[in-house]
Amino acid sequence: RYSLDANGNSVDHNIALGYDALGECTTGTPNIAIGGYSLSVSTTGGKNIGIGENAGKVLTTAQYNTLIGHEAGNKITTGNSNTAVGWKTLTGDGGSHNVTGADNTVMGYMSGYGISSEVIILD
Repeated sequence: RYSLDANGNSVDHNIALGYDALGECTTGTPNIAIGGYSLSVSTTGGKNIGIGENAGKVLTTAQYNTLIGHEAGNKITTGNSNTAVGWKTLTGDGGSHNVTGADNTVMGYMSGYGISSEVIILD
């Protein structure tokens, strides 16, 4: 798979670096995805930053998310305005349950694991 525009869509004002980074982006803009599978299924989500392998991997239409670290926010689908910094932060329950809540701020190893609604955690 290619980074950005894998489906032949015309998208502007995005930066993608890494295998399948922003690979499904159709109209979402502006986004920054650095790392394999970072924001890989984001279709119309905009103003997101995903740095790290699998950062924001299943994010689809969400906006204003900042996800930094390996698997940071990799279970956020539609939740807006989330900030996750650290390894496996804001990853739902690690199973099939996704994060749809908004305005979450988590920092530190696995902070926000298992949550899906608004909460502020500094670990």
